[in-house]
Amino acid sequence: MGRRWGSRSTSRCWLGAGHRDEYVQPAKERVGPEQAELLENNFRANGGDATAICVGDVDHDASALIAAPLVRAWFDELATAG
Repeated sequence: MGRRWGSRSTSRCWLGAGHRDEYVQPAKERVGPEQAELLENNFRANGGDATAICVGDVDHDASALIAAPLVRAWFDELATAG
C-alpha cells in the first residue's frame, strides 16, 4: 500500500471529465479524473483540506484553459483572506 498523507494547506485539483486513457503516451504524467478524486479522498482521510473540481466534459488541455482563471481567482481569494 502506498504512503497516505494529507496537506497542511488547502489544495484544489481542477479536472476535465473527458480526460481519459488516450493521453497515456507521450504524456503519461497527466492526472486523470480518477486520480484527482483519489487525491481529494486521501488528503481528507488524513486530515487535509482538498477539493477536486470538475470543469466539464473536456480533455486535459481544455481543462487547463478553463481552470486557469479559476485558479487565479482562488489565489486572489486566499491572498485577501489572510
